Amino acid sequence: DIIKKFYHNKDSIQGIAFFSNEIANALYFSQNIALAEKIAEDKISQFEKTGNGKQLGALYSLLGLINNNKQQYVEALSFFRKGIHSYSIIKYKKGCAQNLASIGSLYAKHLSKPDLGLQFCNTALKYADNNDSLFIFQQIANIYILKGMYAKARYFFQRAFNTVQYGMDETTMLKNTFQFPGFNQLQSLSDLTTDKGDAYQQEYYNIKKDSLLKKALNTKKKKDCFLE
Repeated sequence: DIIKKFYHNKDSIQGIAFFSNEIANALYFSQNIALAEKIAEDKISQFEKTGNGKQLGALYSLLGLINNNKQQYVEALSFFRKGIHSYSIIKYKKGCAQNLASIGSLYAKHLSKPDLGLQFCNTALKYADNNDSLFIFQQIANIYILKGMYAKARYFFQRAFNTVQYGMDETTMLKNTFQFPGFNQLQSLSDLTTDKGDAYQQEYYNIKKDSLLKKALNTKKKKDCFLE
């Protein structure tokens, strides 16, 4: 058992739950998907018996992401919904928000149901804090891109920036990098700027307006400067 190999306080189910989740997530983000999936599946039945809602919800969420990446969308939806249920029982709003947003993005991008995706994302906002709101507004913007509604997409990209600082955009964020605590927020802003640049590029392909291509290139250049 890989958990027992790396975690020695075997009497602490809470500790093992946390450690299982951390190991599984680390393996997932390092692209060791198969082992991450095995750890999550092996531990779910154990945590179901102990009623460890927060860690159980995290493992369901992880399996949702894994199945989404494997293009097994029915299974992914099932795990995301189980994650929401687990988090709802313990009233962990952040977990509910993240899973609802994941469902919304899946419906829009992979099941050709953008309007249903928007419904889930809007519901997610009711549970979200500022950090989650950035991601959810970003997903809403990307769904409007799928619908070809670029003005709406730009509006929601701006709302995503506003969760960090009102009026911020890809230009002003370069002047304030020292204000962003931690890697996660830096990465979120980088991803947001990338998606905004991609949106300008997609709109350019549709209407062949040169100013849009210029905006796309400028936005992506600022993202590169942001990470330097």
